[in-house]
Amino acid sequence: MGICRESSRNVADSLTKMKTTKQLFVIIALFYSAVHVFAIEGLTLTIQNRTNAVLTWPSIEGEDYIVQYRATLGTNDAWQTLTNYYPAFSGTNETTFIHVDAVCYPPVSEDGGGGGGGQPPSFESFSSSGSTQSQGSSSPPLPPSPWDSSSWNSQNNENFSSLDSESFDESGSGTNFCAGFYQVVREGVYFFGITNDVILTGITNLIIEAGFTEGTLQTVTLTSDGTAVEDAETLALPFNTPLTFILDTRRLQNGVHTLQARGTWMVHRTNVWESPFVEIFGQPITVNVTNQIFYPDWVDEVGDNLMLIKVSSAYLDFDWQVDIFGATNNYIRSFFGNSTNGPIDIAWDLVDIFGAKLTNDTMFYSDTTITPGVSFNSITQRNPVSIKRADNYPDQGKWVVASLDFLPHNATGYSLWSDAMNSIAQMGEQGGGVLPTTNRNWGEPFVIQTGPTATNTPSDWTTLLFSGLTNREVRNFYYSGHGSPDSIGDEHGGLSSALVSLFLNNNKGSTNANHTRYRFVWLDGCQTANGTWPRAFGLGMREDVPLESYTTRPGAFCGSDRNIYAYTIGPSGFPSIKQSASYYRSNFAFHWRFNTVPGLRKALERARLDAGYNEGLFIKVYGYWGLGWSQYNTKPEWP
Repeated sequence: MGICRESSRNVADSLTKMKTTKQLFVIIALFYSAVHVFAIEGLTLTIQNRTNAVLTWPSIEGEDYIVQYRATLGTNDAWQTLTNYYPAFSGTNETTFIHVDAVCYPPVSEDGGGGGGGQPPSFESFSSSGSTQSQGSSSPPLPPSPWDSSSWNSQNNENFSSLDSESFDESGSGTNFCAGFYQVVREGVYFFGITNDVILTGITNLIIEAGFTEGTLQTVTLTSDGTAVEDAETLALPFNTPLTFILDTRRLQNGVHTLQARGTWMVHRTNVWESPFVEIFGQPITVNVTNQIFYPDWVDEVGDNLMLIKVSSAYLDFDWQVDIFGATNNYIRSFFGNSTNGPIDIAWDLVDIFGAKLTNDTMFYSDTTITPGVSFNSITQRNPVSIKRADNYPDQGKWVVASLDFLPHNATGYSLWSDAMNSIAQMGEQGGGVLPTTNRNWGEPFVIQTGPTATNTPSDWTTLLFSGLTNREVRNFYYSGHGSPDSIGDEHGGLSSALVSLFLNNNKGSTNANHTRYRFVWLDGCQTANGTWPRAFGLGMREDVPLESYTTRPGAFCGSDRNIYAYTIGPSGFPSIKQSASYYRSNFAFHWRFNTVPGLRKALERARLDAGYNEGLFIKVYGYWGLGWSQYNTKPEWP
């Protein structure tokens, strides 16, 4: 369902406190945190009218909450949602939810045993801290609750045996009673412990809370000013808790930035044309980034003959020195200079201080030292690591063009959509050839079957990966279908960015010389620009990178930064494919192939305008915007 900060209490400790005070409460309110689900701190429980469990927690007006219950802590007992999208009470800093008829009591024998006597006990409040307090005469109003109390009352007491759930009479003898656990989760995605206008510097941890009423959390991504942050890893399964981004603020410009976290959940869909990925946008916050030395234009990759060192400073007038070291921290050489406008810009040809070319080194470290003109105090800082990437390009890069078969073939507009997919496949055929050849006609995409009745969905994805993407001659990839920040496909099958990155040897920080860097990738699905997909194909996440900033072969990654739709749903509940969606893809193939406008970014924009496809506004292009259809797709073209 979601992930929030952990706040839990030990069940046995709470039960011990109940024994000590000899209360006969039949329900337990705690913060219990199962794996991947954490609750709000400060939750308290009181009993109302001897039958209702009243939950109260600190809240902020405008937020929504999920209230959940479970009877036991057993692995087979999942959280049940009592209500969702439950709004915080207005005009107060607390919110209350009432679980009606949740309280039950142990049976009372005719001789008064088993429950400490004939009458139920007095009802006092019991909080997560185990303390008790009196319940006032005024009670909060009963909010709507979807909970069916009969399902609670029918629970067998044996379900709670693992909790050591006992009620105690005066002599200390016990009988089983109903017990349960509650948690309240904020609906949505939030930063924790950070507020607007906070000052951030250096490497900072950002803790995230995430909760949604259904499905499984897949990823959480971080953006700055609407764009993915180059060095901030997407959080993905399996999660570490608490959810924490490690943000190197030095990769941003000094000044004010808007940070936003987004969560993606996979939910079950009855219809395969519906995306199984639900994206929730978190509340943005404004931060002020300040660093004395920072790297907004840093180039991580080192080419066969070139390493770029781009360093910025908060000072306008300073002397500087950059020292370069090898993988074992062995000294290689230094550069010196003075700057009167901020940036340091060095192009190094990989020749050491003795005039020798470093052909076998795969990793370089460097330190920057600045001495501001207004001070004699020097500041030294280690720069981001630089990793050498061999070109490894084939004589001519081939293409993979794949389409997830998620749209009904009898939907209105399907023929036009099919033609659009074919136009992109034909562009690839003319630009080096298209793989895989298995189960595919010339000039058509490789079709991946999906849905509960599809028989070869797993083998289609396997073919795509091992007969297409991992072929060392393939350097161009177009995919149309469902997507997310770190996966493509749906609940019936797919590929993760981690798996693709592994097989292409493009893992972050890897110095494997046998990596496969792609030239062009367009993952034409929802949210594919927000996560780890660019890196999986050896590409970066900066937009409009100038050609002179490339030390390795220029490339570009295209993807959407939010959910996009190729169809509308009519009154009958059946999809109708948008004509503009089909024309957008086919027009793009035409404009890029025949160079009617210069470069990739302008071809996409021209196609959007011609087709009137508004979703085209959400397509991000990372890398070289001026990339031509066949430019740099042969080995001799670079360097």
